[in-house]
Amino acid sequence: MNSKEHIKSIILGLLILISIVLTYLVWNYTPDLNNVTNSDSSKKNEPKPLSKPMTASMEGTVTPFQIIHSKDDKPQGTVSTGDALDSITKPLKNQEVKSVSHMRRDHNLVIPELSNDFTVLDFTYDLPLTTYLSQVLNIDANVPNHFNFNRLLIDQDNDNHVVLYAISKDRHEVVKLKTSAQGKNIDSALDSIKSDMQPYTEIITNKDTIDKATHVFAPSKPKDLKSYRM
Repeated sequence: MNSKEHIKSIILGLLILISIVLTYLVWNYTPDLNNVTNSDSSKKNEPKPLSKPMTASMEGTVTPFQIIHSKDDKPQGTVSTGDALDSITKPLKNQEVKSVSHMRRDHNLVIPELSNDFTVLDFTYDLPLTTYLSQVLNIDANVPNHFNFNRLLIDQDNDNHVVLYAISKDRHEVVKLKTSAQGKNIDSALDSIKSDMQPYTEIITNKDTIDKATHVFAPSKPKDLKSYRM
């Protein structure tokens, strides 16, 4: 009987000793990751960046989704592409702002001085006007702080100088900028992208889109377009 108890004690002691050893090995185990991180398979599956970090320009990042030319209430437009957008914005860059005015309406924003021949840049998001002017158009202007817009109208005054109207998302505010840019250069830019344009329709969706400055513009005969999720 004593021998059986003695054997049980030995076995129990061995089990305890094995448990202690295994616990020590587990807690102090450090895997060797050198082979894993340097293996060809890991490099093959590693995602490649779309571009080098911090190399994307603001000009190539902040872009409208469509360009509209409204003349005599017969709008034409196109989806904004790199070449078309460059043609339109190039005459606006590095220009002087002669005057700035800010107007707010509680209802039905109307711009009486807007001509019947103007260009629209529509964005899908709000963006600060100061950022767009300084980092995209390289224009220095004293505009209202914290003013955001998602539509930019490009018009001309009686002296054939370009006038910009930045319109807020709610369509109740507009900032007007008279610039030194020449209207003839905008006309030439529109002529250069005319072949890319198709007939568009002006749509009134609610009380905030009853004026030509705030109409919703869409293709008269929409085409299937590729879409990309980002």
